[in-house]
Amino acid sequence: QGEDADILAHELASLSYDPMQIKEEIYNRRQLVTGHRTVELASWSAAEGYAQQWHQDYGQNWSQNRSSSTQLDRLDHHVVSDGQASGGSSRQGEGRSATSTTTRGSHESLVPIYEDFLELSRRTYFTFEERQHLWEQKVRRLARGIALLRLVDNDRLFEVSVKRSAPGHLRWDVSTLARELPGALDEVEALLERNFHSGLFLPPNEIDRETERRIQQVIRPTICLTATSVTNVEQSVAADPFRTQR
Repeated sequence: QGEDADILAHELASLSYDPMQIKEEIYNRRQLVTGHRTVELASWSAAEGYAQQWHQDYGQNWSQNRSSSTQLDRLDHHVVSDGQASGGSSRQGEGRSATSTTTRGSHESLVPIYEDFLELSRRTYFTFEERQHLWEQKVRRLARGIALLRLVDNDRLFEVSVKRSAPGHLRWDVSTLARELPGALDEVEALLERNFHSGLFLPPNEIDRETERRIQQVIRPTICLTATSVTNVEQSVAADPFRTQR
């Protein structure tokens, strides 16, 4: 845990990092015109028409006239004539017509032939920092008793299960060990202290300080001001007419 996991992950990433390892690929579906084919298109149309007409005419006329005449030499002679005439006409007609039209045609057209394919639009690769973060995550998630092993002249990394070997009193729990061999616990504490002072492991107080330092960096980030920024602030303060002079 802590800084030890970061150091181990950095070494593991250095051994296994491949700059050409693909992280993500995005493909888009495209179409490519590979040729054309001839298609015959047919057309057909039909039309029908029907008409019927009928007419009838009827007419009648009537006339009447009356005339009288008298001769000058004979006053007693008076001639009266009447006339009457009438007439009529009738006409009737009927007709029908029907039409039918059918049209058929065809023509040829070129239709493109499409081929679907996937086009690579973007490809990203793993950076060394990303691989290191993945190794840090994996190291911190290793179960108890699982170790990473690298053999001499072999670039592969192996995950091995370490069998706990506890001969004699080492297989006892803490309560049994404190009851049967109270001095053994003191020897274990002394061994841990010697290991911490050997420089191979970080002491607990150093781990606590490092954890506190990282937490403070997140909570209270350091704000750096350049000399130019400080000069501008001093000039703006000096130019403030409402600033109280002391």
